[in-house]
Amino acid sequence: AFALDIDGVMTDGGILAMPDGDLLRVFDAKDSFGVRMAKMNGLHTGIITGGSSESIVRRFSVCGVDNDDIYLHSRIKIDDFNAFCLKHSLKAEEVMFFGDDLKKLFGATGEQTQSVTEGVKKVDLHSTLDNANNKNP
Repeated sequence: AFALDIDGVMTDGGILAMPDGDLLRVFDAKDSFGVRMAKMNGLHTGIITGGSSESIVRRFSVCGVDNDDIYLHSRIKIDDFNAFCLKHSLKAEEVMFFGDDLKKLFGATGEQTQSVTEGVKKVDLHSTLDNANNKNP
């Protein structure tokens, strides 16, 4: 199972503010294809974001993510992560969370952040795959 943050993870972090207050994001088609493949192969997939734009729901609904697995306005993401796990009868260790800031997931500060992030490695998947492809043409 997967749970994904949006801004900075499924996007480049840029947000375009529209005059009507809507916030627009640019999603990489390869990331969206990966979400679609996960869903087509029966993997539970959740979206956990502080964002509130209906465009997030529409984008990931097209990818096959159930609307009730899209958590908008998430401030302490661990609460929504736990709800996602409970809904699908999953243990936390059975879910890979993709986020750009673990403090957002755990609501941690100071010393808590250091203990949470020990052993966690930041990975840029696109660069990793590009490097692998260049080594094995």
